[in-house]
Amino acid sequence: MFDGQRGGYTEEDAPNPLGIYAKTKLDGEQGVLSADPQAIVARVNLFGWSLSGKRSLAEFFFNKLSAGEPCMGFSDVFFCPMLANDLGEVFLKMLDAGLSGLYHTVGSECIDKYTFGLRIARQFGLDENLIAPKSVQQAGLKAARSPNLTLHTEKLAQALGETLPGLSTGLEKFYTLYQQDYPHRIRFFALSDTG
Repeated sequence: MFDGQRGGYTEEDAPNPLGIYAKTKLDGEQGVLSADPQAIVARVNLFGWSLSGKRSLAEFFFNKLSAGEPCMGFSDVFFCPMLANDLGEVFLKMLDAGLSGLYHTVGSECIDKYTFGLRIARQFGLDENLIAPKSVQQAGLKAARSPNLTLHTEKLAQALGETLPGLSTGLEKFYTLYQQDYPHRIRFFALSDTG
């Protein structure tokens, strides 16, 4: 959505998408608000346990480190992740408050992706030395990446009257969900629904 040259974006900042993916997201936002100005458009960045077990960055680090495999984390790409379970609760609060319009609905803590991997390793007692810091330019990715996707959340925090959930509590919940066998349980329920 943003080019990521400075970070700390608010809802008032003009987007400057770098690639097709970001452009289509922006087109979607504009299309929704054009069709229904009372709709909520939430810009998110989330992590959590998925049905496939391979969808989020947290799962990437967890899977690699659990298998004892080395991996890399971008030390120059910044984001504000929120646990998907916390995000669901925030969505319900937004609906209860009767909000509408555009909101940055991300975690209250911003971090680079390498450090995020280290935090996952520490939370689960895994070997953080398996994670190598790497620059996004060194990775040789074909699609352009925005280096700084940190977003301000003051507009939403003020509308809800509370600070948005942070990464530390999100990582603790992510770990607790794992201990409660949540990853297997959601896959089981999904498979039983397909019947």
